[in-house]
Amino acid sequence: MSEPMQSSWDRLQSLLESLPPGDEIHLAAAARDTGLSPSTCETVLDALTRVDLFTRVGDHTFVRRRIESSQ
Repeated sequence: MSEPMQSSWDRLQSLLESLPPGDEIHLAAAARDTGLSPSTCETVLDALTRVDLFTRVGDHTFVRRRIESSQ
């Protein structure tokens, strides 16, 4: 993987990790801030939605979910 692409992935990871529960992320903003395509950002966020880390609230918007403790 080339260095610019790796940096884009690192930026996406940092962006998503920095979101507190309840905050929204829009695909256009994620793409703009990371340099990845909107469809790539959507693929990642859809996968995170399937594991209950985000909720999709519109065509282009995702909300960070709170991680529930199993205790």
